[in-house]
Amino acid sequence: MWIKPQAAAQLVRNARMRLPRGDWFWREAGKPDSLAVVCLHGAAHDGGQWQGLLEALGRSTHCLAPDLPGVGESGRPRWESLPGLLAAIDEWLDALRVDRLWLLGADLGAWIAISYALYRPHRVLGVLLVDPEQTLKGAQLRFRWPQLGSPRRRRQTAAPSLLKRAVRSPASPIALEWGTVRAEILETKNWDSLVCPVWTLRAVRETGRDRGRSAKGPHAAWLAQTRQAFLPLEGGQQIQEAPELVAEIIARTMANPRSPILQLDL
Repeated sequence: MWIKPQAAAQLVRNARMRLPRGDWFWREAGKPDSLAVVCLHGAAHDGGQWQGLLEALGRSTHCLAPDLPGVGESGRPRWESLPGLLAAIDEWLDALRVDRLWLLGADLGAWIAISYALYRPHRVLGVLLVDPEQTLKGAQLRFRWPQLGSPRRRRQTAAPSLLKRAVRSPASPIALEWGTVRAEILETKNWDSLVCPVWTLRAVRETGRDRGRSAKGPHAAWLAQTRQAFLPLEGGQQIQEAPELVAEIIARTMANPRSPILQLDL
């Protein structure tokens, strides 16, 4: 039997840019003139969380995964609030001349994506959420890198164990700044005013469909009303660990943005 060969994975490129609201580092794949998909990482990761997805999704889109300000290789944020973060993201997209885009976010990144869609409704075509309930449950923010200067200086001046202790400390500057952002996100109540489609990516396993992380409250109730996209996963496999499936379901949601539910075959 002849099987159509899979398209080659796209080369992932690294890029940096210095802007008035902060210095940005990001990974990207695909052609800049293609439809943009911006992937926002979770609280315990940097943009490298989406490395496999960049390789897969870059075949058909312009896929970008930034290190959010104060995380990874990006500079310390020059703001202390959610509006400041959204303005910084807006400035970065303006500099890249990205006019229209889809947003994908994991846990805290999911809520930042939703917040940006409220902030710039004319710009966002759709939002895809991965594990958004994690933020609602009050999980500790554990960004991996405190900003001690340039990446080279960080390697020279701090041992990995020291870095890990600094980031996990609830009193570290990064934890405090992002704790403020998380608190402001949870105070938001106008999710129903979103004009673009919002999808929550879920897993389908042999035991049935995943139902999230048992979060409660108005935010969890709103999440239950979003469009649902189901991916067939094995055992304890996480959604981020199946980039080919995620790329396929994203392509389907883009093709059918107003469908109430989508599911890949098991």
